[in-house]
Amino acid sequence: MARRFSLLVIERLQADVRVTPGGRGAFVLTAKMSSRVVQACTVTQEPVAENIDCVFSVSYSLDSPEYWGSEKGHDSDAGEEYADPPEPIVNGEIDMGECVAEQLILEITPYPRVHGASFVDVAVDAPKKSGENDGVEARVTGRKSPFSVLERLKQNADEKS
Repeated sequence: MARRFSLLVIERLQADVRVTPGGRGAFVLTAKMSSRVVQACTVTQEPVAENIDCVFSVSYSLDSPEYWGSEKGHDSDAGEEYADPPEPIVNGEIDMGECVAEQLILEITPYPRVHGASFVDVAVDAPKKSGENDGVEARVTGRKSPFSVLERLKQNADEKS
C-alpha cells in the first residue's frame, strides 16, 4: 500500500470498522482510523512523518448502479449540497480494506514539507509585453528562467514573420 500511494513507509494503520444495515439493501460503514505514515518532503526529499486520526462513514447499497450517472434527486444548477450516492456492493461484498485505504489517501497531507523548508528559486511572473522585465528572473533567483529562452524564440519568430 505504501508503494501504491507513493509513501516511504506506513508505520501504523489500524481501523475499527463497523457495518450496520440501513434498510432496503443499504448499509453504512463507519470507521475510526489511526495511522502514522512517512512521505518525502516536496522540497528537500527528507522524510516527513504524519499522524492521522479520523472518523468517517460511507454508505453502500445493492442498488448503487442506478444512482451513478443519473440526476435522480439532485439539481446540479441549484448549488445545493447533497450526499454522495452510495457505493456499490459488488458480488454481495463490501471491501472494508479498500474503503480504509481510500480514506487514508484522502487524509494524507498532499504536499508535505519538513519544518523550515521553502522554495528558494521563486521566479516572477512572465513579462506582460515583449522585452518587459528582461533579466528580472536573474535578479530574483540568481539564474534566468528557462521560459525566458522560449520568450526570445517567440520574439524571433514574430520578427521574421
